[in-house]
Amino acid sequence: MAIINVLDKKVYNRISAGEVVERPASVIKELVENSIDAGATKIDVQITGGGIASMQVTDNGCGIEREQLERAFLPHATSKISKAEDLDDIVTLGFRGEALASIGAVSRATIISKPQEQDMGMAIDCNGGELSEVYENPAIAGTTVICKDLFFNTPVRAKFLKSAKTEENEVIATLLRVALSRPNVAFTLVCDGKTAIETFGGGLKECISCVYGAKTLEQCYMIESEKNGIKVSGFIGKISFTKPTRAYQTLIVNGRYVVDNTVGSAIANAYGGYLMKRQYPFYVLNLDIPTQAVDVNVHPRKAEVRFSNNQIIYAAVYSTVTKVLDGSSAALEIIKEDGSQFSYKEEGRGEIIQPITYQTEEDNNATSSADVFAEKSDKKQAIKQLSDKNTFGYDYAKRGSGYASSSSTLVFNDSGYLGEMQQDKEQGVDVFAENKKYIEKLEREKQLKELAYKQQEIEVEVPMVYVGQLFNTYLIFQMGSDMFLIDQHAAHERLIYDELCEKAQNSDLGSLPLLLPYTFNVAREDFNCIYTRMDQFRSMGFDITNVGDSSFKISAIPCDLSEINLKEFFDDILYDDSFKNETITLTLREKLMQKACKHAVKAGDKLTSKDIDSLMAKLKGNFGLRCPHGRPVAVKVTKQEIEKWFKRIV
Repeated sequence: MAIINVLDKKVYNRISAGEVVERPASVIKELVENSIDAGATKIDVQITGGGIASMQVTDNGCGIEREQLERAFLPHATSKISKAEDLDDIVTLGFRGEALASIGAVSRATIISKPQEQDMGMAIDCNGGELSEVYENPAIAGTTVICKDLFFNTPVRAKFLKSAKTEENEVIATLLRVALSRPNVAFTLVCDGKTAIETFGGGLKECISCVYGAKTLEQCYMIESEKNGIKVSGFIGKISFTKPTRAYQTLIVNGRYVVDNTVGSAIANAYGGYLMKRQYPFYVLNLDIPTQAVDVNVHPRKAEVRFSNNQIIYAAVYSTVTKVLDGSSAALEIIKEDGSQFSYKEEGRGEIIQPITYQTEEDNNATSSADVFAEKSDKKQAIKQLSDKNTFGYDYAKRGSGYASSSSTLVFNDSGYLGEMQQDKEQGVDVFAENKKYIEKLEREKQLKELAYKQQEIEVEVPMVYVGQLFNTYLIFQMGSDMFLIDQHAAHERLIYDELCEKAQNSDLGSLPLLLPYTFNVAREDFNCIYTRMDQFRSMGFDITNVGDSSFKISAIPCDLSEINLKEFFDDILYDDSFKNETITLTLREKLMQKACKHAVKAGDKLTSKDIDSLMAKLKGNFGLRCPHGRPVAVKVTKQEIEKWFKRIV
């Protein structure tokens, strides 16, 4: 008969800690959110060893009084709510009362706090759930939480932690999201003595400049709209400003960073008509929603929310973004700033310079833009013209047809009147050329997937009777009553490609040292994609090392890829979904395919009998192969088919 045991608090605290504390980034998120709820305007974070060794969060918030300090590590102890009804109107980031208890249960933690009116700072320790007495500790106004030796008493959990560098980058990514969600708070992150993040609390525009660089703002629209009691605001990227992953997408609901499929789908569908496959828009979007219409008490980590009506949320976001991208007249009320009309200083904090103004020769002779506008047309008619175009001058009625933009585009100045801005006549053509290039790349990848693994094995008896070479391109062989035409380039290309793939599979491509090492940077969001697979690159023949927070150095490349364009290669790697699952990625296969194509005999080359014998010996009578591009190596023509041509038989 089973016995029902009442678990000791040490046991159930460790169990519940697993739902809240997953890795160092989880700890930092919970502690920083507590600091924000305490009214902090400046939060400093320090970590060592990716946060596994130690973490420290210091704020200038209201602090914790001495009498309350010993309750801080108790389970379900919180200052955010006091009764069940409070769950219907949550305005703080934290409210569950689980974070500090969970952190103290799986680490050696200390809280040092001093309210402004208290003379001396006080501290309390929690060592794996065991609380110390409250003791005096000198401190400035605010609170500091120190967390050391994460998971020291739960070694099974510790085994699931990644390398220190990987955990550090996860902490960086987490704090960047919090900074974007609370742009009026100044954040600093120091990793192993080096400053990794620094924001200044000057608002969202300044925060984006600090996180993504000031020039990012030039590629975005600043928007603000309200519909059905839902306010949508923030920055969305222009259709020409795309990213290879979704890591550059930030959704903030009532000041809380979350991930939500409803909003994600709305934005993806709004951009869907403008972006190619595997291109993702950039956005930092704020949704202000009545607290009664959103439930944040869905998951202990509070990374998900549930809306009372998904359709209303979807409609508010989709309609707002669609109007902006389509350039409809309603966009005039939504777009607060067009970043392309501003330029930013490279140094300092991205101070805004005066907007650039665009004038035509006719405008220079006019007394005001209003007069010029009145002479040209009625304002409503002009708005109607603009609604058919976006700010890049594309005519969406002709989208997809390779339509080039006109020489000038109607834009609105600060007074709301129309002017003209000169555009590059070839801009539209370039965009569609890029789309075509991308489509071709997708087709190549599709061919690689189909052909790299599924070569049809059709063997014929060898030797055969060699008849001759046709057009210096096709080799003619006879076997019994059948004739075979062999494409010499396709056959040789396939053989070289298979040889290179086998070398890559066996990590036998060899390395060729570079005279000057190649260094490249990646976004922090993409760092782990490269860093965690450095051994895989080395097995390919790349000598790769991590030389900075988000930089890598290539000192040697595969011998068989001596002419590789390293920039294009690593850019493609970030797009390549197979990189996570395959020993030979589609990107690498494409490079090997290019190598094979270049070094194979060409159509028009006159082959000697020795060349032909060597080619046929390697082919081993397998005429069912296809070249890496998908073309057949051989075509069989029967005697019966030939006799039908000449009407010998019917």
